[in-house]
Amino acid sequence: KRHDEQTIRRFLSDPQTIALTLELSDKFGEHGLIAAAIGLPQGDNLFIDTFLMSCRVLNRTAEHFLMNEIIEQATQKNFKQIIGEYIPTAKNNMVKDLFLTFGFDRLNSNSNTELEQFCYIVSNKKLNTFIVNQ
Repeated sequence: KRHDEQTIRRFLSDPQTIALTLELSDKFGEHGLIAAAIGLPQGDNLFIDTFLMSCRVLNRTAEHFLMNEIIEQATQKNFKQIIGEYIPTAKNNMVKDLFLTFGFDRLNSNSNTELEQFCYIVSNKKLNTFIVNQ
């Protein structure tokens, strides 16, 4: 989803909102800003409104590192579940099963819109990643 600056500021004014960015560097150099995520409170649940990541770093476990951070903050904020959606586009087919790789359960598929929803019960379980926080 695309949001204007005013909408992002409104999201960030809620202390229950989770907003993260991720920069990556490795032995080959600086990759810079490679990901952003926004989780919005919906009662006891956290709804992942935005999960954007550069395709050049996918499948290098940066996505798992980012989801671990979301899960950790969701735990600290006492959310019970994390809800994610996948809406197919011409550019995102390579991540259609991403939530399943994170351990989410598929809630439903809507054949009219191809929207798929996924749910994760918040726990202290960590996803495997090679990425370390520095």
